[in-house]
This record gives sequence, structure tokens and C-alpha cells, in this order.
Amino acid sequence: HVLKFANSKGYSYYGQSVNLRGGATYLYTAWVWNQGMEGGSNISYTTKDGATKTLTDNAVINIGDGTPSWQVFTSRFQAPENVVKASFVPVVRGAGSALYDNMRVTVFEGSDFAAEAAKVRRAPTIDGTLDDWDRSCPIPLIGRNQLRVVDKNYAWTPRNLSGVAYLNWDSRNLYVAVEVLDDVHHPAGDGETVITGDSVILAFDPTNRSPDAAAKSFAYYVSSQKPAGGSGAHTLYRPSGHSGGRASGQLARDSSVYEIVVKTNPKGCVYALRIPWSELGVTPAFGGKFGFAIQLNDNDGEGLAAHMNWGGGLSPTWRPADFGVITLIEKP
Repeated sequence: HVLKFANSKGYSYYGQSVNLRGGATYLYTAWVWNQGMEGGSNISYTTKDGATKTLTDNAVINIGDGTPSWQVFTSRFQAPENVVKASFVPVVRGAGSALYDNMRVTVFEGSDFAAEAAKVRRAPTIDGTLDDWDRSCPIPLIGRNQLRVVDKNYAWTPRNLSGVAYLNWDSRNLYVAVEVLDDVHHPAGDGETVITGDSVILAFDPTNRSPDAAAKSFAYYVSSQKPAGGSGAHTLYRPSGHSGGRASGQLARDSSVYEIVVKTNPKGCVYALRIPWSELGVTPAFGGKFGFAIQLNDNDGEGLAAHMNWGGGLSPTWRPADFGVITLIEKP
């Protein structure tokens, strides 16, 4: 469901209250598409003595007077030691409209990027369709504030480059899907250079910020490009400079260890992968965590033009300490 506000002369708001742990820091995230309203979100919290205090949008989330499309906003809330609960309250006014989606509150774990991977009873099919995937926790690659432009003449729109990623898991594998809007699908290069064409970078820190993170973190380059030689239909490549001590080079060529499909469509494409936990160095268990970052690369036929990031640590420099945090969850 999407929460919509429209044509409000006074302040309109809608909130949800959650119990909190005193002294903890919380990460509050929302996707917002604002067309002509003002406001953002407040936080009202109640302490053990029954007192209530409100933090207004300028101290929490301020959405300005418009966004070009969906955009991801985040805020950190340091809960007082004597807090009991808090309400997270979108609030707007004006003649336009504002949409809120995927609002979430989690304990802050050192990154403004946090998401969950849902455990599945049946492995999703790796065929480029997502009908049997659990898509309850989308990872956003959607906003102008996530974009880094390489070509100064690049004219970005959401239809030119945006996407949503999903992570599922079971006892044997992690499943990764990335649904992309891209008006021109143009792969390029081979091996390390495939990221100059339309492609995805998936980066993992299996240690989740341990002292060994820099040495053990690694990346996959994923592209619809067929590797030079071999029988692989698509590229799954691990660069030697970011291999985390693992084997580098083409990984899906002449191999049944991984499954990979890149399926194009008139609006863009879908990347889908099955990655064994043994290849990631992560022990799958409820509540387990690992560092993760993702980057969409866009080439419209004249070289790398721009890329869209979630998680940090990939652009402009490799920095696993800035990756996001993924938590393995199980649903009832």
C-alpha cells in the first residue's frame, strides 16, 4: 500500500506508534514522491513519566517542495534512556500531492542502508520473472539522491535508470533479483570492463564490519554480455582487485555452481542469481547479518553515463565499511 496525501490547506498527518528500547539509536527510512507539498515527517515520543515530546520535520525528514520522482529519505533517532514508545508521523500541507511508501524503523547498525532477506520455503525460479519471489522488502535504487552522473550530458529520468532489488534465502543459497527500468539496454566490455556497459555490481562483506572486512569483502560484476569463450550465456565476474581472497575471473562460464539469468523486456531488464552460501562465506541462520552494496550501471550506447547506488562503498572508492546491512529473517 502507498500512503497518499493531497490538497491539504492545513497539516495532514498519519502515524504509527512502536515500542522502543531506551538509549538505542533507530534508523527511520521512507520512500517519498512529493509533488508540490511541504513537510516531511515528525517523531513524537513518550517517556516513562508520561511526558510527550515532538521532533518536527526539520529535525527528522524534510521533503522540500518537490522531488523529481521517488526518493529515499533517512533519519536517525537517538531514543532517550527513559523512552517508552514513539510515533513516526508523515506530515504535509499544500495544494499538491505526496506519496509515502516502504516506511521502516530499525535499530541503527552503523549504516543508513538496512534491509532484510526473507527465508523462502521453496527456492524461487531463476528465469527473469519474479512471480514466485518474496518481494516484501524491496531495496531501492530509485532516487536522484542515489545517482552519480559520469557523463555531464546525461539526462536522468526514472525510466532511464532506476530499479529495485530483492534478496531471498534458504539453507543452501542466497537469491538475488534486480528489476531495472532502463530505456536502452546496452551491455559492453568483457570481464572487468563489463561495468562500463549496462550491468550490476553486487558487493558483499561476509564479516559484517569485523576487523577483517577490508580483506574479505568482494564484488560480483553481472551483465547480459556473453563472456569471450566458454559456454556461459551471461557474465558473472569477480575482479581480482576485489576478490576477498576468493577465485577471480569468470565464474558462470562452464560452471553449475551459480545460476544466472538476465532477461530483457521493453522497459528494461531483470537480473536474477542463485549464489551458494559456500561462495559467500556466510553461515545462513535466522538473525544473521552481512554487509551488502549494489550499483546499477547505465550505458546508452556512448560509454558509461551514470550509476545508481544503494549501500555506499562502491563509488567513488571501494570502502566495505560503508556497505549496508542485510539481516536474514524468517516469517511466521
